[in-house]
Parts: sequence; structure tokens; C-alpha cells
Amino acid sequence: MLPVAFVGGPLVGGFLTDQLSWRWTFYVNVPVGAVALLIIGTGIRLRTERIRARIDYAGALLLTAAILALTLLAGWGGNGYAWSSPQILALGAAGVLALAGFVYVERRAEEPVIPPRLFHDRNFTLAQVLSFLVGAVMLSVTNYLPQYMQFVRGASPTAGGMLLLPLMFGMLGAQLTTGHLISRNGRYRLYPILGGAVMIAGALVLLTLGVSTGTAAASALTLVTGLGMGLLMQSTMLITMNSADARDMGAASGTVTLVRTIGGSLGIALLGSVYASRLEADLAERLGPEAAHRMTGGGELTPALLRDMSAPVRDAFRAAVSSGLHGILLGAAVLSAIAFAAAWFVREVPLRGEAPAQAGPAAAANDAPARL
Repeated sequence: MLPVAFVGGPLVGGFLTDQLSWRWTFYVNVPVGAVALLIIGTGIRLRTERIRARIDYAGALLLTAAILALTLLAGWGGNGYAWSSPQILALGAAGVLALAGFVYVERRAEEPVIPPRLFHDRNFTLAQVLSFLVGAVMLSVTNYLPQYMQFVRGASPTAGGMLLLPLMFGMLGAQLTTGHLISRNGRYRLYPILGGAVMIAGALVLLTLGVSTGTAAASALTLVTGLGMGLLMQSTMLITMNSADARDMGAASGTVTLVRTIGGSLGIALLGSVYASRLEADLAERLGPEAAHRMTGGGELTPALLRDMSAPVRDAFRAAVSSGLHGILLGAAVLSAIAFAAAWFVREVPLRGEAPAQAGPAAAANDAPARL
């Protein structure tokens, strides 16, 4: 169902926004979540030995506080508040203290939210770094490309979602192909390296998007970025699961998903600030500071309202949106380059349940020092 969600989510979201309002993209999750909860509660019967475990409330609270503080810092810094303002400095201090407290609590908790022993494995740690980076790139690009499609190319919200289908199908195809190839030959080190390289290429290719780019070409160019994302997402999940002991499988799978989500939240907040700054600066240069603030300050400008404005204003806003998107893509290229560099440090360790000989002599030689 996950591949269906990847492809169908943007389409359904665009349709609901087009026909009802953007709020329905959140409302629709209420009945879906209720049905999922009902199915899990009534349909899943696991025959397992019941154990009494102590819930790590302190760890969960500190982790939530750290994520919230860092997300607000990334979103408000340089945008709502100056980086040197008391609010931003307080958020930074709160985030650092919460993270330090979380590490301290997790080292002593009987049942930690994220067992620190997982990070003793180098491959596991690298997989989380890669997952964080691909999450930041994925959510930033997929959140701001539709704005380009709507404001610059004049697409409706539904059409804007459909124009991202090359990206979604590229990501899905890369995930399925990567999983098949890794399961067949047992080698996985190549795929995160390749994924980082393809993501860099995808971000640079999308930098060619502008006011004059054709709609079909703009949609097709997203394919490269999707391929890179898929290569990294699938390989990081497999590396994570292959690096964890059986008792930590649940925590490991939860950690890689959490880290990817955190990366997405911080990526949207940080790169979104870059987008807003470039958008307003470009508009101020073309139309003047007062007009720029009026068009961007309230956040109420829609593609429909833009169509009713004069041609010079429309052209200026479309150019500014393209400039803002370029800021997102430059940030995505930098994050992809970091992922590409980090991927080279992944070691080829035989997959669990596979003899070292099947994964090749190099993997067998690296198996012993893989755990630090």
C-alpha cells in the first residue's frame, strides 16, 4: 500500500484542494485513521508472550521537545525573527538541552525509545544520516514544486499533483528495482552512492525550470530526482534492518522512519525560509518593498487571484516563484552532495541469513570490523 500512497497521495490532495479546500487534506486522514485503527484492533491477532515493559515517558517527552524547538528555529530563523534574536537563541538553547537530556535519559532507560546500542554500528548510523538527508530533500522538493506548477505554469491543484507523477513513479520504480537487485545479489553499498549522485543531478536539472519552461518538460524533469530518492530510501531501510539485532528490529524500523520525518520537517522549515526570502527579495526588486510585502505577507495569494492581476505583476510574481524554487533546489543539491559523500563510508556487510560467500569476499572481509 505504501507505493499506492506515494503515487495517489498528491493526486487526492490536489483534488480535495481543488474541489473543497486545503483543510480537507487533513480532515480526510481522520476517517482513514479510524478505519486503520479498527482493522488493527479487530483483525490482528499475535500469539506472543506478554511482558511488562516500562514506557520511556521522559525520553519521548524530551525527543518531542527537541524536534519542536529545532523545527521552529529552522522555520522562524531569518524569516519571522533575526538569527540573533532572543527567540531564536532561546529555541536553539532549548533544542540543544532537550537533545542532551534525551541522550542522557536513553542511556539509563530500561526500555529506551531509541536504544543507544543501535548507533554502535557504523552502517546503522550512516543509514540514519542518509535517511535524514533524503527526507529533507524529498519533502522540500515535493512541497514546493506544486507551487511552481500552479503559480508559474498555471496548473490547478489537481493538475499540479498529476504533474509530479514522473517523480513519484521514478521513486517507486527505483525502490522496487533496488529491493529486487539487493535481494538477488546481496550487495547494497552501490545504491546509496548512486542515489546521492542521481539526487544531485536531479536537483541541478530542476534548476533549469523557469518562467518559459514548458509544462510537459517541467513535469518530465522531476523524474531524475525521484529516481535518486527511491535509490536512497530503499537502501537506507535495508541497511538499517541489516544492522540491527533481532530484539531491536522494531526500534530500528521506527528510528529510520522517525529520522526521515524529522529531516523532512527541518528541511521544509529551513529551505522554506530560503524560498520565502528569495521570493520577497525578488518581488521587492521588481515591484518595490511595499508591494512585495503586501503580496507575500498575508499568505492569501492564490493562482486564481494572480490571474486577475495585471500582466506586469503576474510576470514579476512568476519570476519570483521561480527564484524561490531555485533556492530550494540549491539547498537540495547541497544536501544531496552531503548524502553522496556519506554513502561512501557504508561497508558491505552480508545480509542476515546469507552466508558471507554469497555476498562476495569483500563483504566477508568487512564483516568483522563493521560493528564498532
